[in-house]
Amino acid sequence: MNGDKFLTISYFVTLAMQHGMIWVGAGMMPSNTKAATRNDLNFVGGFTGLLTQSPTDASPDEAPPPGDLETAKVFGARIAAVTARWTGNQASGENGGHQPASESP
Repeated sequence: MNGDKFLTISYFVTLAMQHGMIWVGAGMMPSNTKAATRNDLNFVGGFTGLLTQSPTDASPDEAPPPGDLETAKVFGARIAAVTARWTGNQASGENGGHQPASESP
């Protein structure tokens, strides 16, 4: 795997916080056993966000690999569940006493 993805993801987390957004982590353990294959969930091992990896010479038909596509689907379902939980709390008027960040002029 080429490239350090940590700083890129860290930048996105910081940017989200600066804009009053909520960051949702991957919420899944990496596939890091000896029996793991490239097509297992979260093979790249991202905790802070979704990470994928494709060979530089792979065509769009070859990449991203099936494991990364499935990881993206699971991550998308996690974001949908977190969103439903947040919007459900907002719709019922229960926000734990927290006020949303004020908008900048």
